[in-house]
Amino acid sequence: MVSPDQADVWGHRTSGEHPPRKDRPTAMADPFTADAGMIRFPRIPSPEDIDRIAKSPHNRRKALMSTKSLRFLPVGLAAGSLLAAMALTTAAPASASPAGKRQTVVTALGYNSTDWRYLQVPPAADQPLFADRSFDDSGWPSGQEGFGTVNRTCKWNNPANVKTNWAVNTDILARHWVHIPRDAQEVRIQGTVDNDASVYFNGHLLQAAKSGNCNAGAIDVVVPANYLDCCNLLAVRGHDYGLATYLNVAVTYVKPTPAA
Repeated sequence: MVSPDQADVWGHRTSGEHPPRKDRPTAMADPFTADAGMIRFPRIPSPEDIDRIAKSPHNRRKALMSTKSLRFLPVGLAAGSLLAAMALTTAAPASASPAGKRQTVVTALGYNSTDWRYLQVPPAADQPLFADRSFDDSGWPSGQEGFGTVNRTCKWNNPANVKTNWAVNTDILARHWVHIPRDAQEVRIQGTVDNDASVYFNGHLLQAAKSGNCNAGAIDVVVPANYLDCCNLLAVRGHDYGLATYLNVAVTYVKPTPAA
């Protein structure tokens, strides 16, 4: 038996036994349920539903009954329905964007740079100290990179890219001083060589680049932070195995700048 002041889940008031199921309404619109095949699940109330509930005691009672019905759903579905409803009625806080820093890539030593000290030596020549900062290169010629031949064996072997001759079947020793600020980050050495190159920074061997035939970008290495100084020495030994030569390198670093 149902008390007269109760309303059943179909939305009408009864004063005794429920009518036989065949007489009960089966298609009444319910603002808090949605059909999914033969199963009825509570749906998320819209803002209009919430406003209507607040103004109508009858609807408030139905909302309470529908909320109670969540107890018969699986825990995950019930929790999800409640959280989704809360999301509809709760304003999301504005996302806070922390003050970041922009990064600027600065060229410390560009391609085709001048004032290189260089020396061409036989491939077997032993020059173990040429990469040291204290090495005296005052007697070496001064020139501009790229170093190489202009026989057009590869796209770099032409007068536009070759500024200083480097004879085939020889090695070239090249040195250049580079100023790097204290706050510099990600100091990178990049370049192209034909055929191979040993790249040093302040006396430390950083890369043994194997290029073959003028492969662009074969030289590419980041200098460890503990190798950096204010005045830094870049040294490269280029190796050639005949036919054509080429060497051209650059040094860049990342300088963080405060965001505007």
